[in-house]
Amino acid sequence: MVNWSGQAIPSAEMMVMRRVAVMMRTVYGAKEVAFTHDICAGIVRFNHSGVFVHVGGLFFFGDFGAKNDQPNTVDFFIPRRALHNRGDQGIVVGQSYRVRDGRAVRDGYPDDVDQATARGAGKLKVIVREED
Repeated sequence: MVNWSGQAIPSAEMMVMRRVAVMMRTVYGAKEVAFTHDICAGIVRFNHSGVFVHVGGLFFFGDFGAKNDQPNTVDFFIPRRALHNRGDQGIVVGQSYRVRDGRAVRDGYPDDVDQATARGAGKLKVIVREED
């Protein structure tokens, strides 16, 4: 996440939104989509390509609607090298790797992320709102 509305966004919900963002660019070729999932719903909009610190990638705006009568939004970034793999568990967004002892080691997900959600569990419906 690059910027958010100030309210806590659960990691599992952010993983769903991140997965939707990758799908909208690689599968649907869309600029904006609405989505519903078992644990959350929202809108994702592609903003632009750019550089964050020293990594190139894509910037997105996400809107989970209102929470506690306040906007629940997020600006987030996905590195250009994030991968998507289609399989039995839906689309899996690649995780970063570190080099340790000359070998690539997968960092994995943070401890507070539900592994099943991160790997694509749950019913997801995506509706294209604006095509590129």
